[in-house]
Amino acid sequence: KAASVAGRYTPKGGDTLYFRGGTEYLGAITLPSGGSEGNPVTYKGNGWGEERARLSGAARLDVKFVPCKSADDCYGNENWKNIYKTPLSETVHPLTPMYLGGERIWLARDPNQPDPFWFDDYDHYHDVGGDGTAMTHDSVILGQYFDHTPDINWENAIIAVWMKPNLVLLTDVTGVDRTRGAINFAPPGNDPYTDRASYFALFNRPSDINRPGEYVIDNKRRMLLIWPEKTAGVEANDVRINKLGSGFVLNGKSNVVIEGFHLSHYFGGHKEWTSGTAIINANRSIRNVVIRDNYIDNLRTVEGVGAIQL
Repeated sequence: KAASVAGRYTPKGGDTLYFRGGTEYLGAITLPSGGSEGNPVTYKGNGWGEERARLSGAARLDVKFVPCKSADDCYGNENWKNIYKTPLSETVHPLTPMYLGGERIWLARDPNQPDPFWFDDYDHYHDVGGDGTAMTHDSVILGQYFDHTPDINWENAIIAVWMKPNLVLLTDVTGVDRTRGAINFAPPGNDPYTDRASYFALFNRPSDINRPGEYVIDNKRRMLLIWPEKTAGVEANDVRINKLGSGFVLNGKSNVVIEGFHLSHYFGGHKEWTSGTAIINANRSIRNVVIRDNYIDNLRTVEGVGAIQL
């Protein structure tokens, strides 16, 4: 792993650390030292072999897929013939970026988005406000329009709500009130709009797996459900999630060169501001740092944080 390979040696000014091209190093590198003026420490991913070395924050999940046997075996989903399921050995946050056979898959949602990457595009959400519907600080009241699906469909559900001041907020569904036709959720701390329509979308309900490339995570039962676009990924039991927050952590070290890497699959959490950063310095003064000719993809970050954060 990258952390152990590079971490056993403390580089000196003028040193170059080569990473084998075409090799995937799983982990992160926290720089133990920098170089000196005119003699940087160089981390080089494209000088040993014809391909780039890949530094990845993804971890493979321990899974063993089987096809659903019936709708009852698949949380009542009418698309059960297309869906596979597997036990999980660990809790996985549903919003963690997930890949099946190397391809991104998406958390099931209602309504579907034209482009699932933009989960917060409320132009494609359900609207409430009028005709007996409303949003409060902790519920969406749908009345006659309530979706009377079984309780198991709501146990791991997440709701996205558009609230003041023009924010889409994700929070857990805490239950449903079938008498009022209401979806209750953990208050995100913001107020809904009262002078215009409000908007919401639902995520991670088994009933909403209705097209290839979607999944649901049931952390209560430690179960993952997927409708794969291709069966090769489930046949190989190849599921990975972004687990680490950053690839290179400069840690205040100056006189450094980072070049020629493929950096991918960094995320690490849902609260840490460093999440999804390929290279980060974490608010310390540095100088003479060169970052060049790196290919960066498949990150998930938080607002205001870039792929390279110095």
